[in-house]
Amino acid sequence: MVETLIGAAVGVLLNVVVAPPVYVQPAGEAIGDLAARLRRLLLRIGDELVRGASSTQVARWVEEARRLDQLAESVDAALARAEESLRLNPRGRPVLGARLILRRGLDTLEHCAVGMRSCAVLC
Repeated sequence: MVETLIGAAVGVLLNVVVAPPVYVQPAGEAIGDLAARLRRLLLRIGDELVRGASSTQVARWVEEARRLDQLAESVDAALARAEESLRLNPRGRPVLGARLILRRGLDTLEHCAVGMRSCAVLC
């Protein structure tokens, strides 16, 4: 019993002295990268529509939009890792609001990616 209490005390003390990492910044950067890629695709679609897009260009739009959907899944995994790093982490308290903002931002980008893919298919 004493060994268990000593082990628990050492574990808690170690987490206070050497706090585990918080992965919020990499998740935020991944979401920013996804947003930048969506922006570039939208700008390219707009430019190519003005010039008169061919069917091969439209096929490339659809393919790239699908890749962005897959990227959104990996960004979701990065965000889940960030959320998990905040659980029971003493350094995680100040950034709890960031978790909600990032989750909402990712959800919005996923909706945009689906809408963009749908528009590309309709072209």
